[in-house]
Amino acid sequence: MACGGTFSMQNLVACLVVCLSCIQTGAQAGAKKSRGRRSSPSRPRSMIHTISYLRGKAETAVVGEESVVIIQPLQRILRFPRSRLDRLVSSLEYLNLSSACLGGPIPPQQPNWMEQSLKNLSSVDLQYSGFGGLRNDEFSSTVTSTPARELCNLKYLDLSGLGLGGDIVDLIAKFRCSWNELQVLHLSDNQLRGNLSTWLAQMTNLTSLNLRNNSIAGKVPKWIGNLSNLTFLALSYNCFDGVISEAHFVDLVRLDTLFLSLNSLTMSVSSDWVPPFQLTSFAAHSCQLGPKFPEWLQSQTRIEYLGLANTSIADALPSWFWNLSISELDLSSNRISGKLPSSFRTLPLIYVNLRSNRFEGQIPPPPPRIQALDLSENYFSGPFPQTLDTPNLRFLLLSQNLITGSIPSYICELSSLEYLDLSNNHLSGKLPDCRWKSQLDYLDLSSNNLSGEIPGSFGSQNSLESLHLNNNSLDGEFPTSLQHCSNLVFLDLGENKFTGRVPTWIGESLRHLVYLRLRSNSFIGYVPPNLLSSETSKQQFEWKDTGEIGVLQELQSLNLSSNHLQGRIPRRIGDMRSLESLDLSYNELSGDIPQSLSGLTYLSHLNVSYNNLSGRIPRGNQFDTLDDPSIYIGNAYLCGDQTNKNCPEDGNNLSETKEDDNESEFIWIWFGICLGFVAGFWGLWCVLLFQRAWRIAYFETIDQVSEWLFITAVRRIARLSRTK
Repeated sequence: MACGGTFSMQNLVACLVVCLSCIQTGAQAGAKKSRGRRSSPSRPRSMIHTISYLRGKAETAVVGEESVVIIQPLQRILRFPRSRLDRLVSSLEYLNLSSACLGGPIPPQQPNWMEQSLKNLSSVDLQYSGFGGLRNDEFSSTVTSTPARELCNLKYLDLSGLGLGGDIVDLIAKFRCSWNELQVLHLSDNQLRGNLSTWLAQMTNLTSLNLRNNSIAGKVPKWIGNLSNLTFLALSYNCFDGVISEAHFVDLVRLDTLFLSLNSLTMSVSSDWVPPFQLTSFAAHSCQLGPKFPEWLQSQTRIEYLGLANTSIADALPSWFWNLSISELDLSSNRISGKLPSSFRTLPLIYVNLRSNRFEGQIPPPPPRIQALDLSENYFSGPFPQTLDTPNLRFLLLSQNLITGSIPSYICELSSLEYLDLSNNHLSGKLPDCRWKSQLDYLDLSSNNLSGEIPGSFGSQNSLESLHLNNNSLDGEFPTSLQHCSNLVFLDLGENKFTGRVPTWIGESLRHLVYLRLRSNSFIGYVPPNLLSSETSKQQFEWKDTGEIGVLQELQSLNLSSNHLQGRIPRRIGDMRSLESLDLSYNELSGDIPQSLSGLTYLSHLNVSYNNLSGRIPRGNQFDTLDDPSIYIGNAYLCGDQTNKNCPEDGNNLSETKEDDNESEFIWIWFGICLGFVAGFWGLWCVLLFQRAWRIAYFETIDQVSEWLFITAVRRIARLSRTK
């Protein structure tokens, strides 16, 4: 839903109230102008009074005799010429606020006439009107002041896409008065729970029931087959389970559309069952219908849309199947086998999806009205059809088959082609050198045996957004013609034989490029700073010291593994604040791991193995969680806790610490000796200074000791002399 703005219910009611005076003035003026001529009687009409959100630029809405209210974007004036507002809405039967981008409840000061008028409603369409997130117990007070139980004339009720929650039984109970009248009940795209109880059986006049995309669970009751007026039944995208049998359709003679997709339902009917209805649309994606192909479909001669994807069918398509009038067919994700008939070209098919089955044989020419053809993931073989007379073909997907031969040049003549996927086949030869007549958005020719250079005509596709040519044998230099593909977002040329340098114009000409993959080629030179994207791996690049990576603030994944990159990891690599994955393994990088990497708070994957890195592995932040030794293996000179290898400076630090401890102990010992000497010396002299008797005795002792030492020394010297 595209809305030009938000128009609240408060604003709507305010406009209605303000315009009352304008209406009276306008009526008086109109009466003056009409004097002298015959005037038509004023009468309320039981027509559709609708408040619709329409696209446009008109700023004035005028309501004339037909009594239709139109609110458009940028509405500033609301006029009701020659009308009485109370009469205008007194007979209101149809209220349509669908896709109106409204919001909020009706204010309590709303006019009384509005409260009374809504009782006559027979049709209420509020789908995607902006009353989001309502609980079912808020419905009556938020959408209208008149309780839902008083809407006894209600025949049409559409509350799709309002975010309604709660039990579906409680919601429907509010409209009990209209159960016998209700013909259309649409509650799709909400958050309703519960199951289909007996309340539904009382709505015998129902013609359309849409409960798609809720959380309704339980069994689908058999009495649903008693709703004989039902033409449209949509139960898709819920939580239903159990078995659907013939009893569920016993009286559904008018059923035209049946949608059961994405439930845990099993459809079990007898092989000779002939339904009482004639369907035009039937979808049961992800339900259990197989393994046999449903035979009862043979009787559905009016069917136009058939969707049976992922229904466990493991059978060949019967011959009668191709006689049906199907225009949209989806049988994908089954195990259907066999070949496409030669009459395939004559069928009225517009959309065909047979992806992921077991079809085989050569692909026949498709129907001329075809717009989308998906035959991927099958066993089709042989060359392309000799011709494709499909002027309306927009999507062609033939990937993962066994198709051989070259790509025909008529591919370029498909003027409506937007999406072409021929990947994972056995195509050979050169790329077609032709000017494409279509505005191609997506081209995938990867995983084939294509060779040669990329033709210059590829540059004419300036609408191209995604180009995948990887895993082929293409050669030559980087194609300069691609610089004209200015809208490219994804470019994958990996696993080829390209040579030369990566041009610097990529960052200038391909400004929208977000994915660049050039792995496994023979490019030389350094990586231009503006080329790096989510993966640029396995190149023959030389990472020079002068060619550091530019700071890519939004880059989340950088893979340069398995290259011949040299030099140091750039210091500023940690400035890539959004980086989550970094792989630089299998290169010839040297130096240490920059400490700036520890500042990457989102980094969850790192691989720098098998390089020539050295030094201590950083710690802190995300590096504390990247402790797998294989991240750093193959770098003989890396050290740190992550490698269980101590760094040399760790040992030096330990010796220095021990020496520091010994030196500290030695200092403390000498400090104690000196302190003791000073204390003893000054203690002795203080005593001698203040005690005269001690002082005399001390010096006498010194004299005696000195005299004794002198005499002893003289005697020893004399004795030594006599001995000689």
